[in-house]
Amino acid sequence: MGKTFTDYDEDADMLYISFDKPKIAVTIDGNDGELIRIDPYTKEIVGVTIIDFKQRYIDLLLERK
Repeated sequence: MGKTFTDYDEDADMLYISFDKPKIAVTIDGNDGELIRIDPYTKEIVGVTIIDFKQRYIDLLLERK
């Protein structure tokens, strides 16, 4: 696995994580707002998209403090 790339879209509240440079992939619906991107040729996970990232994770962490 190479370098990890991240991008956050504040308007959509989505966090994109790619393992190595982003590439064409098949997307499957993971658990409750998580999308898993898989290389159709190697069957390796090449990325993850988390929907409602801030709402789900950052706000939750702030509540715990």
